[in-house]
Amino acid sequence: MAGIESDSAKSGPRWGIPILLALLVAATVLRLPGCFNDFWLDEIWTLDILNRLDGFTDIFTSFDHSNNHHLNTMIFYLLGNCDHWAWYRVHSMLAGIGTIVLAWLLASRAGRAEAILSVLLLSGSYLMIHFSSEARGYSLVIFFAFSAFYAALRIAERRGGWLWIVVIWISAILGFLAHLIYLHAFVALAVWLFIRFMKEERSLIKAARRAAVCLGVPAFFFGWFFLFVVREMTIGGATGIGLQEVIVKTLSYTGGGPAEGLPAIWIAAATGGILLWALVRLRQQKNSEWIFHLIVIVLSPALVIAVEKPEELFVRYFLVGTAFGLLAAAYLLADLFRRGGRSRLLAVVLVALYLAGNGINVANFYEHGRGGYQEGLQYMVDHTKGEVITLTSDQKLRNKMPVDYYARFLDQERRIEYFDFRSCPPQGAMWMILHKVGRPDKIRQRMSSRFGPASYKLVKHLPYSDLSGYHWFIYQNQFLLERGLTR
Repeated sequence: MAGIESDSAKSGPRWGIPILLALLVAATVLRLPGCFNDFWLDEIWTLDILNRLDGFTDIFTSFDHSNNHHLNTMIFYLLGNCDHWAWYRVHSMLAGIGTIVLAWLLASRAGRAEAILSVLLLSGSYLMIHFSSEARGYSLVIFFAFSAFYAALRIAERRGGWLWIVVIWISAILGFLAHLIYLHAFVALAVWLFIRFMKEERSLIKAARRAAVCLGVPAFFFGWFFLFVVREMTIGGATGIGLQEVIVKTLSYTGGGPAEGLPAIWIAAATGGILLWALVRLRQQKNSEWIFHLIVIVLSPALVIAVEKPEELFVRYFLVGTAFGLLAAAYLLADLFRRGGRSRLLAVVLVALYLAGNGINVANFYEHGRGGYQEGLQYMVDHTKGEVITLTSDQKLRNKMPVDYYARFLDQERRIEYFDFRSCPPQGAMWMILHKVGRPDKIRQRMSSRFGPASYKLVKHLPYSDLSGYHWFIYQNQFLLERGLTR
């Protein structure tokens, strides 16, 4: 496997195209439902801020917020105001499918089993399905990380010239524009290419020169982008989790486990062990790609965390490493499958458990999506007399923005009036929305106002699956209800 194509890999296009097309159809079908569930805060936020900008260049000069994933925002700008939010997610889905194609191209260099398993793992991954059906930069950044790595392999194996160097440049620049977590792939690419070139050239200067040709242009772009655009950005509106929790959650979701609890810890440990085994196996096979995978999966994220010491983290920050981890795992599983006997049985069992576990998470995602904001708003409208729907909430940003977005889909004769807690009328608003990120500890059935006689009763709970969105708890004002002001 050390940069040498096997006979089965060379014959890949003949045997592979029908299988690849069938798996791509399945992957597309798995991603489509997620494109149609509710638009959530971060996606709406991008559109909201963009609509207040004066022009295209303001994406880089005025939209100085961490929610600005620049490439994603530029696509929003080109699309304009669409009738349905699913249009804003098309590019993410296409990038997700493109990543699967690139995984096939990367793995088919080693053999048929590697190609099929890499596509199976990436197609069936809950994390990949979730974020390739969301209008943000995460699916894009994975795609461009894979495309740059594929182009770099062509260069390292002397099967490509300037065309593939330009592909690296474009992929890296667009990757940085998609999201800054592309840095993990770029660092891994730089170290791995330099080591490959050193082994060939036996000269530090020549190796550095070749690496600079491949990566100098995007490195210069990143320097400019960081100094003049990213450094001025502010972070806000997010609720993350601690380091230990995010590692368990990421590894558990990767392996098809739940988000938390003792089963999540077990599956996270098993997934981590399999990824470590995959890296060790790559090294034993004298495949230099183990260096790239080690850096992108473990070392680069660990270095960033050690330097920045963030108090809150998100699973999505580790998606690039997760995607390459699945690719490395496919190599290991293919190796086990070829051995036959108990090793083959183990590979089959591991793949079956992986697909089943991820399938459960995907089913939960289909059921609850990223929240039920449109349904919640429609419920309030259907149970309110008159033209005006008054409401308040526990946080203006996270609750009013979805309300304002989905209000456009309501009957034009109905009008929504939002009040902060302290500015509510003496008798309170007709409705109150409370939100919760993560599992609710305790759901309160009744709430009383500190500023008047209003008493609220929980009438609807709209959950979300996880990772993107939040729960909505809708309370109705019983004080007004008893006086016949709502039906």
